Amino acid sequence: MKKEESKLGFEKGLVAKSLRKILYKDLTDHEVECITVILICHLMIEVRMNKLLYKWMSGPIPDMGKENKKEEEKFNNDVREQVYKNVEGINFGRKINLIRPLAKALWDEDSKEIIDEISEINELRNKLFHKLEIKKLTFKGKPINTEEGIEEFFQIAQRKLIHIDDLIELIESKILQNPRL
Repeated sequence: MKKEESKLGFEKGLVAKSLRKILYKDLTDHEVECITVILICHLMIEVRMNKLLYKWMSGPIPDMGKENKKEEEKFNNDVREQVYKNVEGINFGRKINLIRPLAKALWDEDSKEIIDEISEINELRNKLFHKLEIKKLTFKGKPINTEEGIEEFFQIAQRKLIHIDDLIELIESKILQNPRL
């Protein structure tokens, strides 16, 4: 029985692996997995930062004197959607700078280390994404293409997600305490 093939003639289920071997032969399967972990962790952090910034920036929307509840609801949804699109459009470095004061308010002396680690994750992602330097990259002094290096990266990325969740809770509690913020 002949195995199913993709439109390009690759065995189904192995299309990405086959294409990767054509596009970048020097990457091992392990290095591809490391790249995937880094990119997904960065994406998760950015999505969480978007949520934080959105909650912070979209707070209660002022009453604009709309004719009826339905028009007001549509207006508010449109405003919130535009705020979210604007947040998504901010580059990662600027997002970090925006959350810096919140981090300082919540963690005081620890905020510098927390923000610096988010910046390090972004720098690693940039070097990887723009230069594909997986064989040269280190994180916290460990080669990122080793089990030890990628595990260290993953653990720190997980902690950053928890830290960002803490900031989201801070924003939500302030909005609940004072809905006019």
